[in-house]
Amino acid sequence: LTDSGLANVDAVIEMVFAYIDLLCKQGPQEWIHTEVRTVGDLQFRFLSQRNPMDYACSLAGWMQQYPPSMYLSGAYKIYEWNADLVQECLSALTPDNMFVMVSSPTFGEGDSCTEE
Repeated sequence: LTDSGLANVDAVIEMVFAYIDLLCKQGPQEWIHTEVRTVGDLQFRFLSQRNPMDYACSLAGWMQQYPPSMYLSGAYKIYEWNADLVQECLSALTPDNMFVMVSSPTFGEGDSCTEE
């Protein structure tokens, strides 16, 4: 956060949940999925050359998350549209279900932690 944002954490949180509320009222939008999928497809298609060791480590991790047919593309591509899943995720984003931790180099060692 900026210094202003850090001084107004509660207002920032309110704005985030106002936006989530707007998304919930509009419902899942397939055009957003299509746009994100297109960006992911382009990102995968035009991948820059990586250090072979870094790529091998990434690939090993992806092999734990994706089926064999998606080992190379799974981290970049978005496949199916599922409005019910989007709605389920939006429904879980509530103030009662949030955890906020604010950290800043401006906080000193003697600053106390509070839980609300």
